[in-house]
Amino acid sequence: MTTPTLFNLAFTLAAPFWALLILAPGWRWTDRIAASPLPMVPVLAVYVALAVPVFPQLWAAVSHPDLAGFQELLRLGGGAGAIWAQVIAWDLFLGQWMYREARELSIHPLVMGPLLLLTVLLSPVGVLLFLALRAGRPPPPPPAGCHTVAAPGPDRCGTAPEDAVSDGRRARGCRSDHGGSGSGVWCVRSQGGGGSRRGASASDDNAASGRATPREPAMIRTPPPNQRGGGRR
Repeated sequence: MTTPTLFNLAFTLAAPFWALLILAPGWRWTDRIAASPLPMVPVLAVYVALAVPVFPQLWAAVSHPDLAGFQELLRLGGGAGAIWAQVIAWDLFLGQWMYREARELSIHPLVMGPLLLLTVLLSPVGVLLFLALRAGRPPPPPPAGCHTVAAPGPDRCGTAPEDAVSDGRRARGCRSDHGGSGSGVWCVRSQGGGGSRRGASASDDNAASGRATPREPAMIRTPPPNQRGGGRR
């Protein structure tokens, strides 16, 4: 396959995926494709086919980057084609991420369509505009069956905090940083019975007493007879 054919093939392989992102938002297959890294693979295969014949010049340009070296690389058909295929693959990756973020933040498709089209043509401009739009959006509502609590700590990881109790049910644990926004709001899903914390608490049905102690998996702790309500001490 000739270099001009491979050059043209790079965008031809990416175009159907861009069409889905722009023209069919919300379709289940569009959502699946946007969540997969596989759409980039054919374009990257074209990159490899173009880069291998000019690899010495390509390596010289990227290992000791300077303007003259890249000008020399771009004079080669394979060098210019490889850079083009790399740009196409990277732009598609950015477009998939933007689509997923827009769905998460409920940004209207009529707003995202032009932004994605601009990203096809001038990806730095499209991405910058999308980041500005994303920064001004409120965090998405929690999924059904969840309620929000403060993040458990600066490491943004851990178990549900002490106050994550709803209707007498202990929260199962931290599900995710809400929308990945770094907002410090975590979504937890309530679960009847024992919590997923490392130790029981006084309100946990696995608590043997007011003292929180570790519990064994798949075991329900009950207090001894002399500690149960109404028993003698």
